[in-house]
Amino acid sequence: MKIIKKIFLGLLVLVGISITIVYFYKDALIKKYVTEFNENYNVTIAYTDTDFSLFKSFPNASIGINQLSIVNDDSKDSLFVANKISLAVNIADLFKNKEDKIVLKELLVENAKLNLIIEKDGLTNFDVKEIHAETPQETATTNTEESSFKISVEKYALVNNNIIFHDKQSEMLVEFYNLNHTGKGDFSASTMDLDTETTVEALTVALGKIKYFNKTQISLDAVLGMDLNKMKFVFKENTAKINDLALKFDGFIQMNEANQEYDISFSTPKVNFKSVLSLVPNAYSNDFKGVSATGIANVNGVFKGILSDTEFPKYDVHITTENASFQYPDLPKSVTNIDFDGRIASTTTNNDVFLAIKKLQFSIDKDQFAAKGKITHLTTNPTINASFKGTLNLENLTKAYPIAMEEKLEGVLKANFTTQANQKAIENNQFEKIKTNGTASLDNFSYVGEDMANPLEIKNAAIQFNTSSMLLSNFSAKIGKSDIQASGKLDNLYAFLFDEKDLKGNFNVNSTNFEISDFLEEEVAVTKKEHTETPSEVESLKIPDFLDINTNFKANKVVYDNLILKNVSGLVSIKNQKVRLTNTKANMLDGTITMNGDISTQQTPATFDLDMNIEKFDIASSFKALETFQKIAPIAKALKGKYTTKFKLKGNLDNEFSPEMNSLSGNAFAQLLVKSMDKKSSPLLNTLASKLDFIDLDKINLDKIKAAFSFKDGKVSVKPFHVKHKDINMQVSGSHGFDTSMDYNMVMDVPAKYLGKDAVNLLAKLGNMNKDTIKVPLSTLINGTLTKPNVKVNVKQAISQLTTKIVAYQKQKLTNQATDKITSALGNLIKQNGTKKDSTSKENSTNDKVKEGINDLINIFGKKKTKK
Repeated sequence: MKIIKKIFLGLLVLVGISITIVYFYKDALIKKYVTEFNENYNVTIAYTDTDFSLFKSFPNASIGINQLSIVNDDSKDSLFVANKISLAVNIADLFKNKEDKIVLKELLVENAKLNLIIEKDGLTNFDVKEIHAETPQETATTNTEESSFKISVEKYALVNNNIIFHDKQSEMLVEFYNLNHTGKGDFSASTMDLDTETTVEALTVALGKIKYFNKTQISLDAVLGMDLNKMKFVFKENTAKINDLALKFDGFIQMNEANQEYDISFSTPKVNFKSVLSLVPNAYSNDFKGVSATGIANVNGVFKGILSDTEFPKYDVHITTENASFQYPDLPKSVTNIDFDGRIASTTTNNDVFLAIKKLQFSIDKDQFAAKGKITHLTTNPTINASFKGTLNLENLTKAYPIAMEEKLEGVLKANFTTQANQKAIENNQFEKIKTNGTASLDNFSYVGEDMANPLEIKNAAIQFNTSSMLLSNFSAKIGKSDIQASGKLDNLYAFLFDEKDLKGNFNVNSTNFEISDFLEEEVAVTKKEHTETPSEVESLKIPDFLDINTNFKANKVVYDNLILKNVSGLVSIKNQKVRLTNTKANMLDGTITMNGDISTQQTPATFDLDMNIEKFDIASSFKALETFQKIAPIAKALKGKYTTKFKLKGNLDNEFSPEMNSLSGNAFAQLLVKSMDKKSSPLLNTLASKLDFIDLDKINLDKIKAAFSFKDGKVSVKPFHVKHKDINMQVSGSHGFDTSMDYNMVMDVPAKYLGKDAVNLLAKLGNMNKDTIKVPLSTLINGTLTKPNVKVNVKQAISQLTTKIVAYQKQKLTNQATDKITSALGNLIKQNGTKKDSTSKENSTNDKVKEGINDLINIFGKKKTKK
């Protein structure tokens, strides 16, 4: 008994020591292998911690690795992440030699994501390679020794895993969502049967914008015969299900050294049509189980051949239905008389794919629609030869089939045309190789798209196809509040539809009401508010970039921002997100305007550059409606009348498509036809009236004033212009800012009598002279702001100039008086000497008068100074 106790105690101690060694050294062992891998390969493996348990999988030991991640060091993308990877292994296997086989009782990968990415430049995140590559000699030497490491997995499972493959070069996307997979087999054997069960909650396969599978449910129970020496995998027992369609697979896959060989066939003979319907993207909705359907379908296909760098297996999938129908439980309409015979195949090794629809027809209510055709060279140069005929009520289509749409789809399409085209002809603009003939019409149609700011409602449209162009013989539509009646021609409809080229055309367009904002899409940009990290959305308006349209436009009314234009006509061209106006005329603000220039949304902010010829705009209406006019001519608030101008203006537009004032630049020459002025509405005019009391502002003649000005950086510079008030001439020049600041100088040629008492006293020295004719320049400085003007009248300078002028007048008067006396005295002398008398008394008298004349001259020039 003591011996048994000792043996038991010894075993217990041995097991305890073993458990202790595993428990305390498990992290060190895992870290060792992870560190070695990270140092030798271009990936980084990381994890948070590990678990060890003897009881979770008793009698096996359970080892868990938590939050495992593998990141590619080159692309910096996550290749693999998993919440947990669990291993169940016999405790004894932990201490086996490397020559002995280790048996993994269970391998479990939970909530993992495998992310496989091919970038546009070809770089991948799954290209795992050694950092220090071995030399060929070293490699050869290493490979001569066959590895003695042996492992066997009895059972493995993948639970709630996601796999994503995204090839950005070909725009191919494959997503497996909630993949669950289990397998049993002896992986240490060279031949084995792998028993698997697989379910995928949602499989999506997309190429570009086309989704071939959209959240499709997949299940597969299969036994694969695996020959690991030949790398051949044979389908033995299998049951596959794609949505509601059950398929049976037969054949094999063999992985050769230089290629892969496939020989697989599948079939579903005479299944219910409902099962085939489930394959259509979006058809397999939540209420699909309640769909009632009639009719039988046949599906069969093969996939056979070599897959290599130069070859691709041939494949052929054929689907037929006859006299089928279906109706969804929550939809009021049914689709009946469905006959389909379609085939997609690649019958050559270079993957030259074709799609042939020998027959397609169906009915919804009384409407019947039919089509047939063939698309060849599907992967290289898609070439279509097809015909379409029938009537399709789009609203009934949404009532019969679960189409996911945010807005209601309405309209009746009638078609009767044939078309022949290929992609390369479209790309190279070889429209002569595109042959489309027939007609199509659309009535009562409504469309909402990402590129449209408002729903497009087409009342009726009649189209005639002719080679590569489309003639629009009748078009009546409404967008927002705008109505359009048009006719014209689209030159490259196919390039627009199939190759995302610009839509080119020439049209004649008429409208009774046309609002610019109805045609501007909203672009949302995310910015950060100042002093906060909360993002905010800023909307900017964009002209659609796919339009290349020339339009001869006529409209009874056009609304732009808060402006209303009437009787509008001109050429409007749209290209590269730019609208160009050519000789566009309109009546507005009680006058007329002619515009040339463009509005562009190519960049942010949007810009405009316009030349405008304005005739007799109403000043008051302009001031009320135009913020630009308010900033450029703020004094106009007090004026009543009209103005005519030639105006060049450019700048930026804000998010509401209104001019950003501080960005404006340009120049103008204007003529004012002012009838009256309301000085009470202007603090500046009130201040001027109080400072210049000799001027009656109400009687200033502002008719036919001509002024030239320019503006830039928020400032308006006004060149000198002239104003007359009764006997006063005024010259005004200076500048003001959009911030209402002012800096003006007004020089008036003022009669001196208006300058006050000092001026009147000076004028009194002029005696009987006409004082009303004397004028002096009076300078008035105007600054401050429009609401708080500062007016400084320089009367002192004017008085000084008046004094100078009076002194000059007095000197001139004395000079004139002296000149008159000399002239009179000399005249008397000449007169006396010119008269000859014989009488002695008369001679004496003449001598006396000569003496008087000489004395007068002396008195004029001053008395002779006496010597002291």
